[in-house]
Amino acid sequence: MIEILLELQRRGVQIFLATHDYAILKELELQRRQEDKLVFHSLYRDDGEIDCQTVGTYLDIHPNTIAEARRRRRADHRLGPEGHALGRWRQALTAIRAACSSRPRRSRPIL
Repeated sequence: MIEILLELQRRGVQIFLATHDYAILKELELQRRQEDKLVFHSLYRDDGEIDCQTVGTYLDIHPNTIAEARRRRRADHRLGPEGHALGRWRQALTAIRAACSSRPRRSRPIL
């Protein structure tokens, strides 16, 4: 999807994309070329007023509530570099192992 959007932009199509998804924003950064006309707008509250910041790269966004939320989520779930989904997978696997270990074993296979 990102590749298509960037190619349309290169052909003169003006695109507006609203997202809170870190992966989409990061992928835009990774696939962009130096000649791409790409800007990031960040809307945020400052003393009760809505303010806007416009920057040329994702890393220049400040305050960056998407990155801050991602960092908090990773810290809360004590995740490794694989990200949030892996933490939930590990939690689910731990729960399944606990449930299976407390069940009596069957003497014949289940068909």
